Amino acid sequence: MMLFRLPSMRPDETLYSLAARIRLVNVARCDRDACRCMFGTTMNTHVDEFPVDIETFCRATNEQFGTRDTVTDRYTLISYFEKLGFSPWHRASNMLEPIQVRHGLGALSNGLRGRWRICPKCISRDRRCWGVAHWHRTHQLPATLFCPIDDVPLEERTLPYPDRHNRFFFPDEVPTRQPRMDKDISKNQELLIRLARLNVSIILDVLHPVPCRITRSAFMRALSERALVTASGKIHRAEFVREMQTHFGMLSPLHDFAHELTGESLGRLASELVEGSVSSVVHDLLLIELLFGSWSAYQSHCQWQAVMEEDSRLNSNDYIHRIEHSGSMVGHMQPRKDCLEILQKFPSISRSGFSRAAPKAFRWLMRNDAEWFDDVLPIRRPNHAQGLFRFK
Repeated sequence: MMLFRLPSMRPDETLYSLAARIRLVNVARCDRDACRCMFGTTMNTHVDEFPVDIETFCRATNEQFGTRDTVTDRYTLISYFEKLGFSPWHRASNMLEPIQVRHGLGALSNGLRGRWRICPKCISRDRRCWGVAHWHRTHQLPATLFCPIDDVPLEERTLPYPDRHNRFFFPDEVPTRQPRMDKDISKNQELLIRLARLNVSIILDVLHPVPCRITRSAFMRALSERALVTASGKIHRAEFVREMQTHFGMLSPLHDFAHELTGESLGRLASELVEGSVSSVVHDLLLIELLFGSWSAYQSHCQWQAVMEEDSRLNSNDYIHRIEHSGSMVGHMQPRKDCLEILQKFPSISRSGFSRAAPKAFRWLMRNDAEWFDDVLPIRRPNHAQGLFRFK
């Protein structure tokens, strides 16, 4: 197959949909042959699972739809998940970039969900404007049950098996299956629309992803301001679970939220936050909605946290430099270095946490260098008036 014609670009389109429209305006023996031309030769010839080589796609289309990075950001979900610190698809090697692993065409366009979603109003509008409807990227994002443009519930469509392996499907060619729990979707319309618009803000954001340690520190600081973090840096598990279920428990009957809102799953989330990792993108979205209210506010907190950590790192390095060049303080050097290095990694650590992390340095500093230790890591006092800490 040769690409003699290329269709015009459309806003908010998936790579699967764009490939289907390219196939529509060109001649090929079959849709599989069209995939080979656009994405390279492979042993797997299932259309919906066809391994994508984006550089081959850019060469085949003469970069009419953008460069490699532009196509990745504009037509796939890779950048969306990376902005939230996730790698939703198995990578063949940690040394490879996501676009080098050759993820499946359907996975790049819709994630790993088996249910593809459409908006009836968007389909009607697409037909009026262009004659053929296309798959919208923002409809396929996790926890998106409403169209962020028309504020109407999305419908689910499952591509028929095995036809989906053999040919492309447009959204108006697949039978509609109304999502379950229609009443639960309707009565939580306001919250679900906010989550859908939050997803749009994330996928359209042009900023580079923030390091995971910064985002988790921002979460912990925001939880601390809600008095949900103990003096030792742990999360009040029972209070945290109750807070999350109070705000989002009404979504638990919905399939997309049922697992994430169980007590067991939220308890595991409390542990993951302390450890610096979150395993569910839905949990991330709910935390951003609860603690910050918008993606821009969340990004602002992360930028502030990054500045604070950089200042802390520079101050710690300055302390270490002075200690290493002070002949009269040779005996103080190692315990102080241990203390500053731990503070650099865990800026919010308490004295009890430090005593467990470095017991020898803690005991030495308490006995021989208490004044310096009090300056660097003062004893935390509970502020009962503001409710900054809670004790069991």
